[in-house]
Amino acid sequence: MFIAPTATYKLAPDHALGLAPNIAFQRFEATGLENFDNPQSSSSPGNVTNNGYDNAWGFGVRIGYTGRLTDTVTVGATYQTKTSMQKFDKYKGLFANQGEFDIPANFGVGFAWKPVPAATLAFDVVRIQYSSIDSIGNPLLPNLTQAQLGASGGPGFGWDDVTAYKLGVDYAFNAAFTLRAGYNYGKQPIPASETLSNVLAPGVVESHYTLGGTWNLDKSNEINVAFMYAPKVTVNGTGAIPTAVLFQGLLPPGFVPPNGNADISLQEFSFGVSWGWKF
Repeated sequence: MFIAPTATYKLAPDHALGLAPNIAFQRFEATGLENFDNPQSSSSPGNVTNNGYDNAWGFGVRIGYTGRLTDTVTVGATYQTKTSMQKFDKYKGLFANQGEFDIPANFGVGFAWKPVPAATLAFDVVRIQYSSIDSIGNPLLPNLTQAQLGASGGPGFGWDDVTAYKLGVDYAFNAAFTLRAGYNYGKQPIPASETLSNVLAPGVVESHYTLGGTWNLDKSNEINVAFMYAPKVTVNGTGAIPTAVLFQGLLPPGFVPPNGNADISLQEFSFGVSWGWKF
């Protein structure tokens, strides 16, 4: 969750800067990781799994610019710093740097074009710097052979940075109804060698299709509807499961890694309805 009180300053009638402190809140719980909750795998046994929810607050800053170049074209740019979070003390034996899980920086540019008064076409490009956060960007291997889970510079999820491309359009049919549609593409961030740890976080979808609209009931009340679909993407692991020698004594009796591979998949649907009141 982000709480972002925002201030803006007009440089000129058609150009403005914005500044928002990002006050962030995170909540996390892990279960089922008993095989890693031991002195061989973790720098803090007992703080890996099954400890209930842990909460963390953090702080960062977002700055932005928007400017109208012509009557039909508007441009914008944004930058969000890394959001430094409190550590998850209950899981300091799981996340790198004793429970650290900061939110990565991101930046982007975009433009909006109104070909006709009733329609707006928008295009954005955003870069998310996942690899700059140790608990997200550090690979599981070879880190796990050199540092335990939770240690300084320890293993993470191995995510690469992502560039997301976003295209959206809205059209106001009349004063009462506006329809919107969008498409978002970003290459999934998980290498084939990192699928084992990402069984916990299989964020591999790449395309998102969205559809929504607003119905103005009167001057004060509106109903908003939104739908999102992300088609299924599968990443086939390559050497993602370490050999039984590496995990000797840590795997369940009789468990043999299947050819050193672990496959992960994800498909997403989202649907929302909201009511808005203007006063």
